[in-house]
Amino acid sequence: MIRPIILICLFVLPASFCQAQPAQQAQPAQPAQTQSDKAIAVATAFVNDLISDTSVENLMNLCTVPFCHDDTVIVVTRKELRTSLTQLLKASAPYKEKYHPRVDSAYVLDMRKEVLFEMVPINIYFTVVNLKFTAQGKEATKMLIFAVQLSDEAKIVGIQE
Repeated sequence: MIRPIILICLFVLPASFCQAQPAQQAQPAQPAQTQSDKAIAVATAFVNDLISDTSVENLMNLCTVPFCHDDTVIVVTRKELRTSLTQLLKASAPYKEKYHPRVDSAYVLDMRKEVLFEMVPINIYFTVVNLKFTAQGKEATKMLIFAVQLSDEAKIVGIQE
Protein backbone atom coordinates (compact mmCIF):
# COMPACT_ATOMS: atom_id res chain seq x y z
CA MET A 1 0.00 0.00 0.00
CA ILE A 2 2.84 2.36 0.67
CA ARG A 3 4.29 1.83 -2.76
CA PRO A 4 1.37 3.42 -4.72
CA ILE A 5 1.43 6.43 -2.39
CA ILE A 6 5.17 6.90 -2.92
CA LEU A 7 4.72 6.70 -6.71
CA ILE A 8 1.96 9.29 -6.55
CA CYS A 9 4.13 11.59 -4.44
CA LEU A 10 7.15 11.15 -6.71
CA PHE A 11 5.41 11.70 -10.04
CA VAL A 12 2.10 13.48 -9.62
CA LEU A 13 2.87 16.14 -7.03
CA PRO A 14 6.00 17.60 -8.68
CA ALA A 15 4.12 17.79 -11.96
CA SER A 16 1.40 19.89 -10.36
CA PHE A 17 3.96 22.58 -9.46
CA CYS A 18 5.39 22.85 -12.99
CA GLN A 19 4.30 25.78 -15.05
CA ALA A 20 2.32 24.78 -18.05
CA GLN A 21 3.56 25.74 -21.46
CA PRO A 22 1.23 28.11 -23.26
CA ALA A 23 -0.80 26.37 -25.89
CA GLN A 24 0.51 27.06 -29.36
CA GLN A 25 -1.98 28.87 -31.46
CA ALA A 26 -2.95 27.08 -34.59
CA GLN A 27 -1.54 28.69 -37.70
CA PRO A 28 -4.22 29.70 -40.16
CA ALA A 29 -4.25 27.37 -43.11
CA GLN A 30 -2.68 28.83 -46.20
CA PRO A 31 -5.14 28.89 -49.07
CA ALA A 32 -4.31 26.42 -51.80
CA GLN A 33 -2.61 27.97 -54.80
CA THR A 34 -5.11 28.33 -57.63
CA GLN A 35 -4.36 27.46 -61.24
CA SER A 36 -4.29 31.17 -62.07
CA ASP A 37 -1.78 31.76 -59.27
CA LYS A 38 0.46 29.02 -60.66
CA ALA A 39 0.33 30.50 -64.16
CA ILE A 40 1.15 33.97 -62.84
CA ALA A 41 3.99 32.62 -60.69
CA VAL A 42 5.74 30.77 -63.53
CA ALA A 43 5.39 33.69 -65.98
CA THR A 44 6.67 36.17 -63.40
CA ALA A 45 9.57 33.85 -62.48
CA PHE A 46 10.52 33.62 -66.16
CA VAL A 47 10.61 37.41 -66.58
CA ASN A 48 12.49 37.93 -63.31
CA ASP A 49 15.06 35.30 -64.34
CA LEU A 50 15.39 36.90 -67.75
CA ILE A 51 15.97 40.32 -66.18
CA SER A 52 18.50 39.02 -63.66
CA ASP A 53 20.90 37.41 -66.15
CA THR A 54 20.05 33.91 -65.10
CA SER A 55 21.38 30.81 -66.77
CA VAL A 56 19.57 29.25 -69.69
CA GLU A 57 19.02 26.19 -67.47
CA ASN A 58 16.77 28.20 -65.13
CA LEU A 59 14.67 29.37 -68.07
CA MET A 60 14.55 25.82 -69.48
CA ASN A 61 13.12 24.55 -66.18
CA LEU A 62 10.17 26.92 -66.57
CA CYS A 63 9.37 25.88 -70.17
CA THR A 64 8.39 22.78 -72.09
CA VAL A 65 8.03 21.73 -75.72
CA PRO A 66 6.32 22.18 -78.07
CA PHE A 67 7.09 25.85 -77.56
CA CYS A 68 5.96 28.77 -79.74
CA HIS A 69 7.25 32.33 -79.79
CA ASP A 70 6.20 35.36 -81.78
CA ASP A 71 3.50 33.33 -83.58
CA THR A 72 6.06 32.23 -86.15
CA VAL A 73 8.54 29.87 -84.53
CA ILE A 74 7.53 26.49 -83.15
CA VAL A 75 10.22 24.67 -81.21
CA VAL A 76 9.73 20.92 -80.87
CA THR A 77 12.91 19.67 -79.16
CA ARG A 78 14.64 20.61 -75.93
CA LYS A 79 17.83 21.32 -77.91
CA GLU A 80 16.00 23.86 -80.10
CA LEU A 81 14.40 25.36 -76.98
CA ARG A 82 17.84 25.79 -75.38
CA THR A 83 19.07 27.56 -78.54
CA SER A 84 16.02 29.87 -78.63
CA LEU A 85 16.31 30.77 -74.95
CA THR A 86 20.05 31.38 -75.28
CA GLN A 87 19.34 33.77 -78.16
CA LEU A 88 16.67 35.49 -76.06
CA LEU A 89 19.12 35.98 -73.18
CA LYS A 90 21.75 37.44 -75.52
CA ALA A 91 19.26 39.70 -77.29
CA SER A 92 17.85 41.11 -74.04
CA ALA A 93 21.22 41.73 -72.34
CA PRO A 94 21.91 45.22 -73.79
CA TYR A 95 18.43 46.43 -72.88
CA LYS A 96 18.72 45.39 -69.23
CA GLU A 97 21.63 47.73 -68.63
CA LYS A 98 20.09 50.59 -70.56
CA TYR A 99 16.44 50.48 -69.42
CA HIS A 100 16.47 48.66 -66.02
CA PRO A 101 13.26 46.65 -66.57
CA ARG A 102 11.22 45.36 -63.64
CA VAL A 103 7.97 43.44 -63.27
CA ASP A 104 5.08 45.80 -62.64
CA SER A 105 2.08 43.47 -62.63
CA ALA A 106 0.88 40.09 -63.83
CA TYR A 107 -2.54 38.60 -64.38
CA VAL A 108 -4.39 35.90 -66.30
CA LEU A 109 -5.97 37.35 -69.42
CA ASP A 110 -7.79 34.26 -70.66
CA MET A 111 -7.78 30.50 -70.42
CA ARG A 112 -8.45 27.62 -72.74
CA LYS A 113 -9.64 24.36 -71.28
CA GLU A 114 -10.72 21.57 -73.57
CA VAL A 115 -9.91 18.07 -74.71
CA LEU A 116 -8.71 17.44 -78.25
CA PHE A 117 -9.67 14.21 -79.98
CA GLU A 118 -11.35 13.16 -76.73
CA MET A 119 -7.96 12.33 -75.21
CA VAL A 120 -5.51 15.28 -75.20
CA PRO A 121 -6.26 17.79 -72.43
CA ILE A 122 -5.50 21.42 -73.13
CA ASN A 123 -5.25 23.62 -70.10
CA ILE A 124 -3.60 26.87 -71.24
CA TYR A 125 -3.61 30.08 -69.22
CA PHE A 126 -2.76 33.20 -71.22
CA THR A 127 -0.86 35.27 -68.69
CA VAL A 128 0.19 38.90 -69.07
CA VAL A 129 3.31 40.25 -67.40
CA ASN A 130 3.71 44.02 -67.56
CA LEU A 131 7.25 45.35 -67.44
CA LYS A 132 8.13 48.86 -66.36
CA PHE A 133 11.35 50.44 -67.50
CA THR A 134 12.98 53.83 -67.71
CA ALA A 135 13.57 55.29 -71.17
CA GLN A 136 15.06 58.77 -71.50
CA GLY A 137 14.11 59.60 -67.93
CA LYS A 138 10.47 58.58 -68.35
CA GLU A 139 8.60 55.51 -67.19
CA ALA A 140 7.33 53.21 -69.92
CA THR A 141 5.66 49.81 -69.97
CA LYS A 142 5.82 46.73 -72.15
CA MET A 143 3.41 43.82 -72.13
CA LEU A 144 4.51 40.21 -72.57
CA ILE A 145 1.96 37.44 -73.00
CA PHE A 146 2.81 33.90 -71.91
CA ALA A 147 0.93 30.71 -72.73
CA VAL A 148 1.23 28.59 -69.61
CA GLN A 149 0.28 24.90 -69.75
CA LEU A 150 -1.02 23.60 -66.45
CA SER A 151 -0.87 19.89 -65.77
CA ASP A 152 1.08 18.47 -62.84
CA GLU A 153 3.09 21.68 -62.83
CA ALA A 154 2.94 24.97 -64.69
CA LYS A 155 5.20 25.25 -67.75
CA ILE A 156 5.48 28.01 -70.34
CA VAL A 157 4.68 26.82 -73.88
CA GLY A 158 4.64 30.17 -75.67
CA ILE A 159 5.66 33.83 -75.55
CA GLN A 160 4.25 36.77 -77.49
CA GLU A 161 5.47 40.37 -77.27
